[in-house]
Amino acid sequence: MSLTLGLTLGLSACQSLPKQPHLPESQALSARVNALYQQEDSPKIEQNTATTTNNTDLVTAITAQNEIHPDLSGYHPIVTGANAFAARSILTGMATRNIDAQYYIWHNDQAGQLLLKDLWEAAERGVIVRLLLDDFNNSAKFDQHLLRFASHPNIAVRIINPLMHRKFSTLNYVTGLPRINRRMHNKSMTFDKQITVIGGRNIGNEYMSNDQSSQFADLDVLLIGKVVADIDNSFASYWSSPLSFDIETLAKFDDDVTPDF
Repeated sequence: MSLTLGLTLGLSACQSLPKQPHLPESQALSARVNALYQQEDSPKIEQNTATTTNNTDLVTAITAQNEIHPDLSGYHPIVTGANAFAARSILTGMATRNIDAQYYIWHNDQAGQLLLKDLWEAAERGVIVRLLLDDFNNSAKFDQHLLRFASHPNIAVRIINPLMHRKFSTLNYVTGLPRINRRMHNKSMTFDKQITVIGGRNIGNEYMSNDQSSQFADLDVLLIGKVVADIDNSFASYWSSPLSFDIETLAKFDDDVTPDF
């Protein structure tokens, strides 16, 4: 009886959420994002072949439409998984200021790794990238990949309502079930605060028509106009939540893992 009680108390203690020593770093990155938009005529990242993979200036193109229709929003359904992947990848290549992504599931498979690579390349151009993930479907192996990804000075990764046992996830259900049963199912990817993709798709092969044995029939919507601010505000509220933790606070590099992305 005493042994069982001791184990229960020990596991309960391990479920306590940690302090956040890395919080100033991600806060500083968010402050840089806010500074980009403090004035409507604030200068965007200089447009050249080093800062974008596309000849179209995303901010300028959409701002012109917003000025013509200031109180309206535009939308375009994205039906197929292939188009869903392409939309995210192409818009990532067009972004010049910042990208905010928020997902319930981001698989460590081909689709997930390719989109992380796209985001990394955007950060290399000077784009600020913030990635917010729910923790319900993550793994210790993916933690290592996210740590490498977050090592870029223009990238921050945060985990919402994290599971405290990173390598033995089953232990989280022993004492922490009431808290960890509350998950974030939001799915959005917003580019330069001008255009966003929302819908039912998480990030993974089965959502992007890249899995021969499993396909999900989901729908996304590409949005521009007034409604984008609502998505942006929703992201900001989750990003700044007390339950949102930097990946560096939750996980450390394994000894046999190279920190290079």
